[in-house]
Amino acid sequence: STPIKSSAASDVYKRQVVEYYGKQVEEKDMIAAVKKAWTKSGRKIADIKTIDLYIKPEEGAVYYVINGIDTGAVAF
Repeated sequence: STPIKSSAASDVYKRQVVEYYGKQVEEKDMIAAVKKAWTKSGRKIADIKTIDLYIKPEEGAVYYVINGIDTGAVAF
């Protein structure tokens, strides 16, 4: 018999959506907004090692921490 190949976790399509008050926002869109805010301050995307998102639907905002030290927020 032929062994079944398993897919690596990075090969699995993942989609995360925040739903609230009839609105949907995808994680990829939140990350894109954070990256845009990062580059507006003159920084490079390549400098990002980690992004932590704190989603606050009641405020319509995503708070973020980049590389464990740089913080900010973007509206969504």
